[in-house]
Amino acid sequence: MDELLRGSMDNTAPLVIVIQGMAGVGKTALAVHWAHKIASRFPDGQLFVDLRGHTAEAAMDPQEALDRILRGLGVPGELVPTTLDAKILLARTHFASRSMLLILDNAVSSDQVHSLLASGRSCTTIVTSRNRLPGLIVKSSVHTVDLDVLQPEEAHELVSGLLGVGEASAHPEAIAELSKQCAYLPLALRIAAANRRVRTNTTVAEIARELGEGDRLSALAHDDDPYTSAVRTAFDCSYRELANEEKRAFCLLGLVTGPDFGPEVVAALLERGPVATRQILRGLTLANLVQDVGTERFRLHDLMSDYARERLRSEDLAQEQSEARWRLFDWLLGTAQNAAEILGPPRRPSASPLSLELDKALKWYERERHLLVATTRQAALGGFHKVTWQLADALFAFLDLRAYTQDNLEVHQYGAQAAELGRDHLPLATMLRHLACIYREQGRYEKAIRVGERARALSAAHKDQWSEAESMATLASIHWRCSNYEQVRRLTDGALQIRQRLGDRRGEAECLHDLARIHRRLGHCSDALRCDLEALDLRQELADRHGEARSFLNLSRVFCRMGMHVWGLQAADEALEIYTQLGAKPGQAVALCSSANILRHLNQPREAYLQAAEALEIQIQIGDSRGEVATRDNLARVHLALGEVGKALTHARIALSIDEQLMDPYGIALRRHTIGLIMMRRQSYDAAMGELEGELALREEIGDVRGTASTYIAMAELCDRMGLGPTAARHARDAVTIERGFDNPFALGRRLSQAARIVARNDCLEAARPYWEEARRLLMDFDARCLSPSSTACRATRCACQFVVPESHDVADL
Repeated sequence: MDELLRGSMDNTAPLVIVIQGMAGVGKTALAVHWAHKIASRFPDGQLFVDLRGHTAEAAMDPQEALDRILRGLGVPGELVPTTLDAKILLARTHFASRSMLLILDNAVSSDQVHSLLASGRSCTTIVTSRNRLPGLIVKSSVHTVDLDVLQPEEAHELVSGLLGVGEASAHPEAIAELSKQCAYLPLALRIAAANRRVRTNTTVAEIARELGEGDRLSALAHDDDPYTSAVRTAFDCSYRELANEEKRAFCLLGLVTGPDFGPEVVAALLERGPVATRQILRGLTLANLVQDVGTERFRLHDLMSDYARERLRSEDLAQEQSEARWRLFDWLLGTAQNAAEILGPPRRPSASPLSLELDKALKWYERERHLLVATTRQAALGGFHKVTWQLADALFAFLDLRAYTQDNLEVHQYGAQAAELGRDHLPLATMLRHLACIYREQGRYEKAIRVGERARALSAAHKDQWSEAESMATLASIHWRCSNYEQVRRLTDGALQIRQRLGDRRGEAECLHDLARIHRRLGHCSDALRCDLEALDLRQELADRHGEARSFLNLSRVFCRMGMHVWGLQAADEALEIYTQLGAKPGQAVALCSSANILRHLNQPREAYLQAAEALEIQIQIGDSRGEVATRDNLARVHLALGEVGKALTHARIALSIDEQLMDPYGIALRRHTIGLIMMRRQSYDAAMGELEGELALREEIGDVRGTASTYIAMAELCDRMGLGPTAARHARDAVTIERGFDNPFALGRRLSQAARIVARNDCLEAARPYWEEARRLLMDFDARCLSPSSTACRATRCACQFVVPESHDVADL
């Protein structure tokens, strides 16, 4: 392997070494030993990933493996993309500029490994596998190292290193017998040597003799895999030397699934306190039956886990096993439910006390996520229906917050199946609601509505008003994505009435939040502001930090729509601070995008660009397509303000294509508006008119009356530039007429100011005078009440007061 590494110095392709051989032959030990030996050769570090190729659990798929690799490369879990291709690209990007060693342990197939190899020229990958990997080995840059069991001399050297040269030299025959009884397998030899170190009053010869007693030979004859038998013999020897409480703990660890566990899991299994638990774990680690992987985490080697389950079946522990399993379920479920109450979203009102703080809840979830998901799967396959759907329910908020969408989908599919099998109708409604939310986030709206309607029907059939209100709110959120505003308002109003009647304050806040969005989208800013402030008060009272952040985001948008940009920026900053505390990357990106939008309106395009670019980077990394659309549209407007028309058009067209894939009519209308403005700036007037006419048709189709005002004023500006004066003046008047139907003095004043310029150029100054005067009155009054002198409203007011027609203005603000 040293020669291969030296030879790779002149190669352009990264070095890949496959260490293959039978189980337990020392593949991993060799890889790790060599990695330590040549650590200085890789200044950017080393990564180790166990691919679980030969374990009781399913082999790790490339998606999960890339998740772990990216986290090891320093990418936070919330920034890991959701698609395989995106993960591969991100990993290659990180490896390209680094000199690293990647160890892929326990691989099962070439397909599992292909996409995981470190691609940087200065990187090396070591793959260990019990299987030969011809699909990988055919590559010219891949080299193989075949391992077999140790020769007697090599086994003697290994044991000498483990026990000390003095003892090995004094008892060479005993060392030889010990090696023979361990079948010269490195793993078995290490365990036997560990037994000798723990049992200071026992000789190597006695340990070797014990290995030779009992059922070892019959087991070898019975099993075609001599390695399994030899290791089992070594494990039996280690197990027999444990204290009774350690034996009990080791057996019960066979109930634990997932890659690692903490002392709390062992304490729950044994019903012991923390001090006693740590003493037991220390005994198990000294015997090398449990591995201490640091930071209060432990793991069982895959064969040890198999052996623990085997011992659990063979010991007289049936009653103990059942009780321990329920203790584990109770601990995981109780803590998860407690943490879920802190995170939200709205849950059935409860007076139970909360013992976890937000930060601790998030860290606990992150630490135990793999165990929680694996336990949910185990509960489902074991027929524990109630535990399955309860765990899924308790996991929903965290998995949704951190965008672990695939985990969320898996546990809720198990949860729905379990609730159905157990004839638990209302829990089934909960599982279906959550699945509807997951499908919504995946853009599968038809399926989301179908599943959500089933949840609502179940709730109504069983006369559970709380559950029915939850289902209505979920359906409203899906129809919102589809721009079905009348449906959204009807469902949200219905849910709000039920929640107020039930005294469900957190649910009431959620409904008020949704109503605020509807009012804002439809141009009723005063109603939006009222609902948002009521929702914010409730959420702060309930210490719902996630909901509070969402309320601040809503407020930032309403303030921006009303021209109160300084206040809007403060609200966006509040949201960003909370999302950062929560570690919620999707929310952070949305808050950054909102800040960028406001900064653009404050005529600070360069500062806006920095915020929007940071948001876009996050959204691409985590695969948030919907968030990416809004940010790209924002960036298009920013580049247009900076005069970078080509960049603006690129972002706008990408945003439009994503919205078309998401089938979002409101989003498509916004994107066509932006492209129309860009085409106007490029003086491609026919193309601009096509975009704006298409936008107008879409807005009329979905009932976005307020939005048509923006479309008409943009069409008026376009017709003015095309020399179509009467048409321009008519469109400008139409925009003003529409804006008068809404309670937004700033928007009306701005629209009047825009219309006045166009009417003055294409009709006469006298016809424009009423528009200017009304705009001046509205904007001066508005500015005096709530805005700083640097605001957009002030600039519009000064323009109105001067009563002049500017020679040019920024179409990006239309």
